[in-house]
Amino acid sequence: MSRPRTDRILRAIVVATAFAVVPGIASAQDRVADWLETRGLDRLLVEHLESVRPGGTPDEVADTRLAEAYARLIEASSEEAARDDLVVRARRLLARMPSSTSVPLRLALARVRYLGAQEILERARVAEVAPEELERRRLEMADIARELTTLAEELERRSLAIRRRGTGRTRDAVDQLAQWRGAATLLSGWCWYYRGVDGRDEDLARAQRAFGGLLSGGDQIPGVDELSEDRKAYEWYASAILGMAMTEAARISPGAANAWFATLRRGDVHPAVADIADGWRLASYLDANEYRDADRLIERLESQGEDVPTAWLRMAATAGLRGRLVGDREAVRLSQSALAELASRREFAAIADLVGTFGLDSIDQRGFVFDYIRGLERYRE
Repeated sequence: MSRPRTDRILRAIVVATAFAVVPGIASAQDRVADWLETRGLDRLLVEHLESVRPGGTPDEVADTRLAEAYARLIEASSEEAARDDLVVRARRLLARMPSSTSVPLRLALARVRYLGAQEILERARVAEVAPEELERRRLEMADIARELTTLAEELERRSLAIRRRGTGRTRDAVDQLAQWRGAATLLSGWCWYYRGVDGRDEDLARAQRAFGGLLSGGDQIPGVDELSEDRKAYEWYASAILGMAMTEAARISPGAANAWFATLRRGDVHPAVADIADGWRLASYLDANEYRDADRLIERLESQGEDVPTAWLRMAATAGLRGRLVGDREAVRLSQSALAELASRREFAAIADLVGTFGLDSIDQRGFVFDYIRGLERYRE
């Protein structure tokens, strides 16, 4: 299933603080850095800033600029090996930086940890993952959430202190801190969701407090009728609504979350969330073993001419085959319909993976794709 795009809000984080230019050679070095930064050459900017500070000599101005560049590179990196190298170098930098100038980098590193844990936990929806690995990742999510909560509280204290001083740049500084605090709170909410989704109500309640606080702008958890229609166009706001829907489904039932999901299908909802909301709704049914409702949701989407992603069908087929093992008739029907749709799309690899997990007896349909998979498996035997 597509990931909730809690990550994209972090990509907009940029520190806008101006610093004094060091006289002499330092000013020339700053001009080089300015030129590289204005052209988006972050990798060269990193190499430049590190090369002009032999032995990692502390320099708050350069370190802050370097932290921002590392944060942008980590956010944009799609290759695991390259990202891992950036993370190692960024952590070395973080260790020598004061907390007041390292917020973007701390958020970027927290997101990297979150995505690594999320990938394993989401994989469990479509494949077998060892229970001890799942628990390790859930514990990691709790650790990340606590780290982000501490960061959010630190940012709130800094914001209060700035407001009390009331300098000429108070508004800009407070707005920047609020943006960082919102990013930390949103990501902590999703961390608590993943920690609690297997039945830890206290952690799901923590997630709801995080999401609710973002939606209400305070300490209250709003009702669906109290939501802002205009703010649904913002990704962070729509993502918080989605988080409330998933935690409500996990704490009570998928039916209890209907109103939260329904509001994501009305009005101007940010497309990054609108496009995946039905996938999460499907996941909520499957998590609760409500196979009939899952099947009906897929049928409704198809009848409306909507393209049901292959990843969603594979998730439904996996859940249905698991339910089939314990004799659930609705699970059998779901697995058959999801497998039939996968077959119609000629998704050989997906069906072969499912057969490898659940055995050849798990598919009892006929047709070219199924006959091909059966023949292939018998040949391998």
